[in-house]
Amino acid sequence: MIIKRCCSVLLICFCSIPASSQEPAFVYNLNDDFNIVDKSKSTITGKAYSEDRLLRLDCVANKTGFKVLTAHFTDSSLNTLQGLFQSYYPAGKIESEGDYVKNAKQGAWQYWDKKGLKTDSVIFENDTRILYAKFYYYDTINVLSYLQITDSLQNKFYEKHFSNTGKIESEVKFLGQNGILKTYDSAGIKTDTVYTKVEEEAQFPGGNLEWTRYLQKALDGFNPAENGAPDGKYQVIVRFIVSADGSISNVMAEKKFGYGMEKKVVEIIEKGPRWIPAKQYGKYVNAYRRQPVTFVVEGQGKK
Repeated sequence: MIIKRCCSVLLICFCSIPASSQEPAFVYNLNDDFNIVDKSKSTITGKAYSEDRLLRLDCVANKTGFKVLTAHFTDSSLNTLQGLFQSYYPAGKIESEGDYVKNAKQGAWQYWDKKGLKTDSVIFENDTRILYAKFYYYDTINVLSYLQITDSLQNKFYEKHFSNTGKIESEVKFLGQNGILKTYDSAGIKTDTVYTKVEEEAQFPGGNLEWTRYLQKALDGFNPAENGAPDGKYQVIVRFIVSADGSISNVMAEKKFGYGMEKKVVEIIEKGPRWIPAKQYGKYVNAYRRQPVTFVVEGQGKK
């Protein structure tokens, strides 16, 4: 979430009031982009309090009453972020937290999803990301699946995978392009292998150009309007798995507009040739792909 800096300030109170009184020193009418607007167009109310020589701005959504943001500024112009910053999801759960120094992110920043699970942990140096940790979870049980840590300064990369019961299954440590991959079983280390970190995405034989040609040829002659689709633009997104042997599985449409569109795209992908599988750490691995296909229907409303 980004606050757009504003030069104009709507001051409801012109004199500074001590924070201990619980009365705001300033009140701001804001829109969803945190720009100052007329009260009639306001969706967020920001109340500012003096705190440790800074101005703490607490922003609340007008409709729900939930806090959406707390930020600290050097003064009432709200031009310079300085100190603790916190953003919240619409239901009031925390989304991100970290510190600013003269509008630049500095030090540790933490990020959470709507379930309250930590997704990212980042160390910034003058707004530059130098250390980054990413957390992934099993979809249904909210248990950590794996984590990745990237150290830009020392050119290090670390990844650790866990079972759905929390036991470590594998870990990889790299310095530059060279590293060690370890996998585990109940007895301890199962394999301990040196790899070169060469990551290659799964691809259709012949690359993206041939994939596009394949889709266009397979879709030639298909018209959703013949199935009753009204005028409009429809973007069908289909996800699928390219297995380590190149076979395609778990083909599924993310959206369902109907009129035969999703069914057609799924059928095309399922009946297609084997892919070149993704490669990670020198080994072929399973990989997810998402493919958007856009249909445009025009002229159905004309007689």
